[in-house]
Amino acid sequence: TPSGKASFRIIAFQKQLYLGGVFVNPDVLKANFQTIRGDYLFTLKPGEDARVTAHELEAAFEKAGMDANSIEELAQAQAEQTKQFLTLFQLFLGFGLVVGIASLGIVTARSVLERRQEIGMLRAVGYSRTDILKMLYIAIYFTTTMGVLVGGAFGVFTSYVVVQSTPGLDALGVTFRSPRLHTGLHLLIVYLARLLAVRTRLRTRG
Repeated sequence: TPSGKASFRIIAFQKQLYLGGVFVNPDVLKANFQTIRGDYLFTLKPGEDARVTAHELEAAFEKAGMDANSIEELAQAQAEQTKQFLTLFQLFLGFGLVVGIASLGIVTARSVLERRQEIGMLRAVGYSRTDILKMLYIAIYFTTTMGVLVGGAFGVFTSYVVVQSTPGLDALGVTFRSPRLHTGLHLLIVYLARLLAVRTRLRTRG
């Protein structure tokens, strides 16, 4: 500091996103950090409007260039920006999910087409269309279940790590929740897409 070395004792840490920096006594700030512009916090009485008070403070200290803001409004604005970013992220993930499900249907239909000789041989030796469908359904059930479980487990683990390692998310109302309903719904949609592709391809072949 300009006045020499100064020793401080840290008494607490704050986990919040709106007021960054170090909290010290105003006298300590003036004596040791004259070139640093500090922030002043005002506690309002119950019922007072923070926005009106902020405008009054700016008008009273106009020559000093005071910029007064309501912490609640700043928190709400930052929370809204964070929610918009997360919503946009969810939209991109949703588009990826739709494309992935459509790709699985195309790959499944292509797989049935490539196995047409094998299916024809099975029909020739006496296997019915229902038996062939059962064989294909078992393969679809196994591969789809394993894929959804592995991908879902990785996604849940990644989400949990991100939520736990990011400070201040609790203040924004962001908490970790196990996506059981979404996982089951996605699994059902993938099943239906692949089963529809198989039935359509076999029906096309007659």
